[in-house]
Amino acid sequence: MKLNIKSFIAFFKEIIIVVLGVLIAVGINNYKENYEEEKFVSKTLSAIENEIEQSELEVEKTSKKHLQIVDSIHAAIHNDNESLGQLMNRIGGIQSPDVKNIGLRFFISNKAELVEYDIISRLNDIENYTNSLHTKMNRMLDFLYENIEKKDAVIKEKFIYHLANVINSEQELLKLYNDYKTQ
Repeated sequence: MKLNIKSFIAFFKEIIIVVLGVLIAVGINNYKENYEEEKFVSKTLSAIENEIEQSELEVEKTSKKHLQIVDSIHAAIHNDNESLGQLMNRIGGIQSPDVKNIGLRFFISNKAELVEYDIISRLNDIENYTNSLHTKMNRMLDFLYENIEKKDAVIKEKFIYHLANVINSEQELLKLYNDYKTQ
């Protein structure tokens, strides 16, 4: 009977050692995964912040240009000798801001569960407004190309409405950038 108790205790010690080894290995693996995830999140959020900084500068520059275009069109709105195309050529043309959301799209599609909902929500709002801005910009450009040879004030006024709609989206996007940076 002593032999059975000694072998049982030895067997039990072996099991404890194996279980502890497995638990230590799992703990180390979990720590490593958490560290890698935190590193990934940090790098990705840093890349997104850099994209936001670049996009914000681009949108600010373009929005200022668009406001100047509105003023120039208002000044020449009743000049029936100048077509919308000639006016745009004289002003220097329309610009579209180069807004980047590459990091955001990659992050949301791969590891969105690693970040707080508030951050994901703000980034999603930025992407939605960016898409809206592109849609409005395309609509405005379509209108411009369809009416490029027209000289009447009504067409110029309609173009101003389209451009004002674009400017509104640019301003909202700038607010979202600022909200994200000050979170």
